[in-house]
Amino acid sequence: MARPIKDTPILMGEDARRFETWMKENESKKISDAEYSRIKEAGKSIKLFNSMEEYKTYNAASTLGS
Repeated sequence: MARPIKDTPILMGEDARRFETWMKENESKKISDAEYSRIKEAGKSIKLFNSMEEYKTYNAASTLGS
């Protein structure tokens, strides 16, 4: 059974001010097309598994090929 998701903590005081400043500074920053492409390619190399059994099957097959 899944674990319950914890509530997101509320920032207060100096932490809240620092976070708000950081968000405003980064609101208009854009990454270059080259950086975007690099991130997309890195994401394609990540293998996602739907279950532990799927991972074990993949891992066993990849170790046999080595």
